[in-house]
Amino acid sequence: MGAKVFAKKHCLPWICKILNTYFYAILNASDVISTPFLKANMPAIYIIATEHELYPQVIALRQRILRAPLGLDINDDDLQSEVAQIIFIYEEDKVVKGCVLLQHYDAETFKLRQMAVDASMQGKGIGAELVNAADVYAVQLGKHKMVLHARATAVGFYEKLGYEVVDEPLIEVGLPHRKMEKLLV
Repeated sequence: MGAKVFAKKHCLPWICKILNTYFYAILNASDVISTPFLKANMPAIYIIATEHELYPQVIALRQRILRAPLGLDINDDDLQSEVAQIIFIYEEDKVVKGCVLLQHYDAETFKLRQMAVDASMQGKGIGAELVNAADVYAVQLGKHKMVLHARATAVGFYEKLGYEVVDEPLIEVGLPHRKMEKLLV
């Protein structure tokens, strides 16, 4: 199903397809790593906590992909707030190759943030799988909408996944961004 049909139909057929494709589990607050999100021919996507042994790799990946090219240091960010966020990772042989975080935005919405995929793995569908897993998780928790601030260069990627631009351009970390959202149900 194409992204345009997905967006116009408010995702219900897509959600049904995803729920039949993924095996997932809702985490308790004390869980450190979840049952993986599984899809045919794809390695596992996990949810981890900041205490997990792979979390430092998440920080390193985000520094390498998102901050260093801009001359910024991720350690200047408020990383303590990530304790309350949901961290999805894609890993191979205990090496984090991709990540995305979910932040509670309001009662019906999560904010997708800090998407990063290792340069050697970009273009292989890992980012899309991370976003899809996050969408499914959000539906599990009764959320109806996802929002994000996409770098201008990433708007097309998110549009293919059903996100729509909803506001005027804004500047974050010195780069143009667009606020985007997607209705889940």
